[in-house]
Order: sequence, then structure tokens, then C-alpha cells
Amino acid sequence: MRTRRLFIIACALFIGACSSTPTAPTKAPATLEPPPGPYRSTFAAMKGDMAYGGISITPKAIPEGTFTADIVIRLAGLKGNTTYLLQRAQEGVGGRPLGGDGICQRSQSLYPWSPSDAAALAFQTVPLPATSPLVSFTTAANGDGSLDYEFRTLMILAGTTNDVMYRLVDNDTAPTLELRSECMSITAK
Repeated sequence: MRTRRLFIIACALFIGACSSTPTAPTKAPATLEPPPGPYRSTFAAMKGDMAYGGISITPKAIPEGTFTADIVIRLAGLKGNTTYLLQRAQEGVGGRPLGGDGICQRSQSLYPWSPSDAAALAFQTVPLPATSPLVSFTTAANGDGSLDYEFRTLMILAGTTNDVMYRLVDNDTAPTLELRSECMSITAK
């Protein structure tokens, strides 16, 4: 009987030791889900520290029949109290081919956007043309940031599908941090 009691106590102690709850702090998520919208992408770090976030683009119809969209960005893990610029590499403009093939050649400096083609910046800070203040946001002290704005351009007509890639940089000419979205083929309403 005593052996049986010792066996039960030993089993209880063994099971209790194996089922302890973790006390280590939880880590930040490995990804941050992009905001809701018909066109969504996560950001990937191309240069600098990894941050997590995503972008969504929601085109909407306007009487002028040109591209207008609500753009929403959510980020976590960036450097705190730092200003970032939003840039885009828009294709399907300037009469160049392959504007809606889903590859985003402009962001990769591939034909018809290669150095041997007519000169054009790979990424341009929004808005285009720069007729109003450049689109930027400053992160909170903890490195989280968000941006919600309406984007309009006369260069893209309703019904047109174009490839675009977005990026966030901490400096327009010499970025130390660069986050890029995936290539998205977006149809204007």
C-alpha cells in the first residue's frame, strides 16, 4: 500500500513538473496582418532592421474617372519617433509596355524601366506629381506607426489595371531602412 501511495505521489509530482506554465515574456508577432481591403500586401525588409506591417489599397470611383484610392498602412517594430516617406513604383504610365503583367519591373530596374531605357526613378515619393506635401508619417516612441490617406492621380484612368509596388524609407536619397510591399496589380474604378 505504501509503495502504491509513493508511486501516486511521484506521478503527481512528475506530471506537475512537466505541465508548468511558461514564464518567459512573449515576443512580438512575426508578421502583422495587412489592413482589410481588396488589394493587400505585407512589407518585407530590404534594408535595415526588420519591422512588421502591411498595406491595403481600396480603389473608389470618382466623377472624374481617374484613379482614386484609400490607402491604409499599419506597422510595428520600426525605430521610434522617426519619420518615414511612402514611395511607389507605378507601371502602366508613360507609354511603356508590360504595365499590368504582375511583375513590377520598375521597382527592379528591368525592361522597360532598366538603365538602358528612358530615364525614370524606380520609386517616387507620393504624391505624384508632388503638388502637395509629401506623404510621410512619424512612428510612436514604441516604433509603431499607421497612415490612412486618400491618393488621387490623373495619370491612371478608370478601368485600367497597373502594377505597383510601395516602399517605406527613412531617407529619400540614402535610406538606411527600406520596407517593400509585394507587387500588386490594381484596377482603377
